Amino acid sequence: MEENIHPETTGMMAEVIMVQIVLLLASMWVYYDAVKHKIGRVQEKKSLVNIPAGAWAALTMFLVLIVLPVYLILRKKLIALAEEHPVEPQNKILSVGLLLAVWGILFFIY
Repeated sequence: MEENIHPETTGMMAEVIMVQIVLLLASMWVYYDAVKHKIGRVQEKKSLVNIPAGAWAALTMFLVLIVLPVYLILRKKLIALAEEHPVEPQNKILSVGLLLAVWGILFFIY
C-alpha cells in the first residue's frame, strides 16, 4: 500500500528542518564568539547575563528570538568585561557535543 505524501507536508518538513539548522548555527556562533572573546561567568560579578559561553549557546538554541538580540546588544560590554576578567572555557568539546546532542534530540522530536 502506497503512502500519500502531500506537497504541503513536504514543504512544512523542509521549513522545520531549515529552522532547526538556523537554531543550531545561531547557537554555535554564539558559543564560538563567546569562547573566542573569553566571555564567561565572572565570580565577582552579579548579573543576569553573567553566564558561561555554553549557557549563552543553550539559551540561544531555545529562545533564539530573545537571547540572540540580547547577546548582540550586550556583546561589546561582555567583551569589555572579558578583557578585564577573561574566562577560559573548560571542556569545549563536551560543550559542543552537548549542544549537538540537544539539537539532535530537538531535530528528531519535530
